[in-house]
Amino acid sequence: NVYGDCGEWVERFKRKGRKWDYVVVDPPSTSIGKGGKRWSSLTHYPLLITSLMPLLPPSSTLLTISNLRSQPTSQFIEKVRKGIEDGGRQGRVVGRIGEGEDGGDLGVDKIIWVID
Repeated sequence: NVYGDCGEWVERFKRKGRKWDYVVVDPPSTSIGKGGKRWSSLTHYPLLITSLMPLLPPSSTLLTISNLRSQPTSQFIEKVRKGIEDGGRQGRVVGRIGEGEDGGDLGVDKIIWVID
């Protein structure tokens, strides 16, 4: 487990050349970080995904989770896809865990991707 600011750890792992075959992304919907800087999954999720692309080798799995009830599942998927593509990669949805907001799971989307 890694505790602390995600952005700082991602940068450390990039410098060290670390790679993972499976990464879980489950940030809060919103938070206030160092220096009072606000993070919002609605606007920053694609940037987070882009930052993770160097840590994922080909054919790795990415589990993306969002509990932002005001965001439709289709919009969440497009934001993750944008982050993947902005990171110079391609990804495809290969599954879901639970029903997601479209099926009554309290607006929690859990989408499984394979990153090529």
